[in-house]
Amino acid sequence: MKGYSLRQLAKLNGYGNQNSLTTALHRPYPLAEAIIAEAIGLPAPGIWPSRYDADGKPNRGRPGPKPMLPSGAKPSRLRAMRNPQNAGIA
Repeated sequence: MKGYSLRQLAKLNGYGNQNSLTTALHRPYPLAEAIIAEAIGLPAPGIWPSRYDADGKPNRGRPGPKPMLPSGAKPSRLRAMRNPQNAGIA
């Protein structure tokens, strides 16, 4: 399918916004990456190697919430003063 623009590919694949596939050029977008890769005739990991693991799976896992305090840090006594309801809780 060489010779198609991103707008044409978007239209052929049923996207309402013809600029939808352009997003994959700037940030991870699995569906758009697959469409572009198929049109070029290359695997998506070959085009965007930083977005895929060695086995070809997307490495888009979202990390869990960041800890509020570094490990080993002691909570501040000021926290109880800011929230008087918890002042008696240790």
